Amino acid sequence: MLIAMIITAGLLVGLSVLHALTAKFFKICIVNGKRPANYEFQPRATVIISVRGCDPSLEKNLARLLQQDYQNYDVLVVVDHQSDDAWNVVQHVKSEFDTNQRLKIVELRKPLNSCSLKCSALIQALDELDGETEVIVLLDA
Repeated sequence: MLIAMIITAGLLVGLSVLHALTAKFFKICIVNGKRPANYEFQPRATVIISVRGCDPSLEKNLARLLQQDYQNYDVLVVVDHQSDDAWNVVQHVKSEFDTNQRLKIVELRKPLNSCSLKCSALIQALDELDGETEVIVLLDA
């Protein structure tokens, strides 16, 4: 019985070491490794965000979104109404961080009775897309 316990403990220690080495490998090669960006393939993308109320990280998230190294994208933010706290935050981000004129801000015009405000905003955003958009990204604020 003692021999079985020693063998089991040895196997567990060996698996732990193997797991640690594998994690280190992935950290060095994948997480820290920089993959070259494929600038040849960049289909037109539109990022759609429906916001209501002011999330504490909204400004930071939008600012970082505008700093992506992907070149061929726009951001469409649908805010429930102009008196919403998020409206001022999004306007501030546009004036401070939108150097490439990627950010478009619209107000939800006609909420539908058949679905939620969020779904109404997404439907409105889809209607506003131009014909060049090939990729649609939906983000939550």
